[in-house]
Amino acid sequence: MLLQAPFDIAIKIFDLLSPKDLAALSQTSKTYHSIVQKYGWKHYYKEQNWNLLKNPQDTKDDDNEQDWQAKVAFGVTTHKNWARKEFSTTIISSQRQSYLPTLSFDHEKLVCSVGNTLDIFDFAQSSNRRKKNGQPQKINKLKSFIAHHLDITDIALCSDYNELFTCSMDHTIKRWFLDQSITSQIPLAQVYYGHDAPVHSTFQFPYDSSTLFSVSFDGKLCVWNTDTAEMCYSTQVPGIPRAMRGLSNGLIGVGNKSTEHLTLYKVTPNELVRVTSVKGHKSTVYALKSTDLFPHTFLSGCYDSISRLYDLRNNSCVASFKDPFDTNPVFSVDYDRYRVASGSSMHGLIRLWDMRYYKSSNDYSGTLKKGAVRDGWSIFLGKSQNSPVYSLQMSHSRLVAALANQTWMLDFGDGGSGLSSTDSPHSNFHRSRYRSSGERRSYNGGVNAPL
Repeated sequence: MLLQAPFDIAIKIFDLLSPKDLAALSQTSKTYHSIVQKYGWKHYYKEQNWNLLKNPQDTKDDDNEQDWQAKVAFGVTTHKNWARKEFSTTIISSQRQSYLPTLSFDHEKLVCSVGNTLDIFDFAQSSNRRKKNGQPQKINKLKSFIAHHLDITDIALCSDYNELFTCSMDHTIKRWFLDQSITSQIPLAQVYYGHDAPVHSTFQFPYDSSTLFSVSFDGKLCVWNTDTAEMCYSTQVPGIPRAMRGLSNGLIGVGNKSTEHLTLYKVTPNELVRVTSVKGHKSTVYALKSTDLFPHTFLSGCYDSISRLYDLRNNSCVASFKDPFDTNPVFSVDYDRYRVASGSSMHGLIRLWDMRYYKSSNDYSGTLKKGAVRDGWSIFLGKSQNSPVYSLQMSHSRLVAALANQTWMLDFGDGGSGLSSTDSPHSNFHRSRYRSSGERRSYNGGVNAPL
């Protein structure tokens, strides 16, 4: 019957099938096996919309049928590991002195700031054999160099992943080329001058590599031409800026310490037009995030300890996430189609919620904190007990968090598969594993399930 249906209808039937169903269907006959291998796994993978980072310059569409089946297997296993709270941990870097670090990563590299120094790590398989056997990735430190005179405040990886921008307390923005040479220093392409105070944040839309945005404690939101390194125009923002990110529909959001809390600006060829102040925030917005996987939305993290998901189409808060037993501000946030992560201002605490089950009201009394589906869970990152989670980023398989003197990676693709320190060539990389059984465990840290 499936073979007799029009192709577009037959493909839609795949929406109703789980991976187990697809595997069973492929074993019924050679014809069905061919259909599932050629279309089924690929269709299922793309429908899930997992946040699996990949190189946009890679034009190969992975027509290898085995690749799509392997991607589905990895994605499903990783998704189950999130639900079971199974992951491996790696302390990527550790310093004696406390800093205000920031980080950014893509499909192949991780860039971290430690004071005025940039560290660049490579997510690399040691050999094809490790990749085929599904063994965990090694993390190799590629480069480490002093990038600014004073501490780095933000990092922006460009859309093609071959360049990055950094901004600093020294009032400047710098553009760097990510070459493949073995030297520790990477070429400095440009320096942007024009701010009269420390630059807090910088951002570039992935579809416009010729334009860069920045906001500074001087109160200026600036637009730069990356071809000439000259400022195109700027506007004054209310209060003291605390966060700035590009959102959907060509909007720039600026969280600030003022009565507005969050203001939206429309990017036009000649100026930044103030659109509106976003209602619903009751305190300063410290973190902003948007994602192409969930268009027309953005997530904010606030001083009142609440993470709020907004829909830009009606400018309203559609979901909010909070631990009723934690009143500490939110310093960092990230989200995708399936989950929300927020970093607390104290105790190295990361809170996690299932995006699909959210609070529809502002009732945070904790009456549902008994393992209910809407409950979140938390990860306590050990030794830096009084450190905020200054920066975090999440993909489908990884969560990387920067504390004052440590940078952690939680790998849900490994699922707590038993890593040891010998898996890494660097002795300062600490690896461990955790498998949740519903109570607190400790590995220089701990996990609470639920919150």
